[in-house]
Amino acid sequence: DDDEEDDDVSMEIPDDRPTFVASIDPGRRNIIYCIITDTDGKFLKRVVLTRAGYYDTAKINAVRDRINERNKKEELKKMYTAFSDNHFLTSDDLLQVQAFKTYVSYHTTLWTEKTRKWWYRQRFHVFQNKDRVIDNLLNDIGADVTVDGVTYVLGEVRYEDGNFPSGRRTEQYVP
Repeated sequence: DDDEEDDDVSMEIPDDRPTFVASIDPGRRNIIYCIITDTDGKFLKRVVLTRAGYYDTAKINAVRDRINERNKKEELKKMYTAFSDNHFLTSDDLLQVQAFKTYVSYHTTLWTEKTRKWWYRQRFHVFQNKDRVIDNLLNDIGADVTVDGVTYVLGEVRYEDGNFPSGRRTEQYVP
């Protein structure tokens, strides 16, 4: 029995490393704004994910550009022009019938194009890239921080409402 008690005690290694606090505020222009401080409130680092950074890192803008380039093909351009000329957003019954006929006439072209593997791959790559960006951000927030030779480990994560003033009159805090 004495050996079992010794094993239990040896498994509990106290972690006396200093900890840090990650205060996360869903910002106005930023998706995530995180300030990392030690337990006394000393600033250690800042982690920010802006909308622009998210779109660039996840390559959403690049995919959007490739899609726009693909939609410039002559048959697709003709179809989209017909859709914009004859849309369903009208109260006139004759125009709604005309819009429906336009949609029916291009239905095969639309779904033949949109069900190609190219479109599926574009959507899947965007999904993977978005997932990777969020994973990297969370890993950056949870990673150990070394400042002045002292290594801090994550001790607490706080989700706070915006406690700093808005920059413009039209800006609001995320609820």
